Amino acid sequence: MNVGWVDLRNWPEAAMKTREGEASELYPWPPRWVKAVLFGAGYFAFACAVWCAARGYGELSLFNQILLLLLFLAMIVGAGLFSAAVFTERKRMLERAEEALRESELRYRTLFEHAGDYVLLLEPQEGAVPILRDVNEAALRAHGYTREELLGQSISLLDPDLSPEINAQRAGALTGGGAALFTVRHRRKDGSLFHAEAYARAMRLGEKTVILSVECDITERKRLEKELSAYTVRLRSLAAQLVLTEQRERRRLAVTLHDGIGQDLAFCKIRLDTIASEIPGRENSQVIDQVCGTLDDVIARTRSLTVELSPPVLYDLGLSPALKCFCESIQSQFGILCEFRNETQQHALKQDLRALLYQVARELIHNVVKHAKASRVKVPPTPRRC
Repeated sequence: MNVGWVDLRNWPEAAMKTREGEASELYPWPPRWVKAVLFGAGYFAFACAVWCAARGYGELSLFNQILLLLLFLAMIVGAGLFSAAVFTERKRMLERAEEALRESELRYRTLFEHAGDYVLLLEPQEGAVPILRDVNEAALRAHGYTREELLGQSISLLDPDLSPEINAQRAGALTGGGAALFTVRHRRKDGSLFHAEAYARAMRLGEKTVILSVECDITERKRLEKELSAYTVRLRSLAAQLVLTEQRERRRLAVTLHDGIGQDLAFCKIRLDTIASEIPGRENSQVIDQVCGTLDDVIARTRSLTVELSPPVLYDLGLSPALKCFCESIQSQFGILCEFRNETQQHALKQDLRALLYQVARELIHNVVKHAKASRVKVPPTPRRC
């Protein structure tokens, strides 16, 4: 384990100042009054020494000589005791700082190792991929490596898709202390791959720039997204099949109305006209005329219903003629200018697809008429192969 890297991670600034030269910044001892007393005593001793030199030590009385000697001895003993106290207190301060440093290391190392996500500490390289400097236990378990196998290795050992171009893009996103969120594929020791989402940020630790990458396994999320995408495609396919089934049923009903009921009504109308010409009598003729008029209305409504369900022109001539006829009916029915530019068409699309496109265009135009309050509707030309 690279202890030097661990010791630099997120510790309080005070815990880092453990060198003897910086201890005074943490604990300003001794107090100012002690310094003032020591300075005064030193000044007094210096003055006594000057006075003795001027008068001569031998000229002093015996009492003064003994008193001066005791004073110097007291100063020597006091200086020794003070030095011992300062050394003891400084040692005690250093021990407390080192203990705080050890506790901080243990606390932050515990948080680092017990994080549920994968935490990678990388050292960027000039013109190359970053180097792994530290990883937590979750990352080791996820990738199947030991710490000794990973530390000092290139991140490409875990990220097989990392090309120089991708590395340059990520480095650019992290420039200036920025952060980036991206999806990667990581490779385990056994060669299997899994998807991960990485949140990376560049930061300064001491004099070095490092990249802190926090990653989580999103393999399950990717699987669910894939299933959701497949479900969406299937749902769209089912919706299209439902619309096509509806169009086929409309077509069947329209054919039944046109070829069955419509033809029977037309035959009844012809027979009534024949009977009216053969039966004399004004009253009978009026009754037959009323019945013929009712039949004409029923035939007209049947034809209109046939066109509404499935216009024969759609299957006989193509999509563009059917849209043109529909636009003309909208214009005559609602008084809205409905423009459609027709082009020469070829019957290239299948009938189901043609009916689906017609139904979509029909619904869109109806929505415009009902909700847009428009006075003009313009339908773009259809492709030439419709």
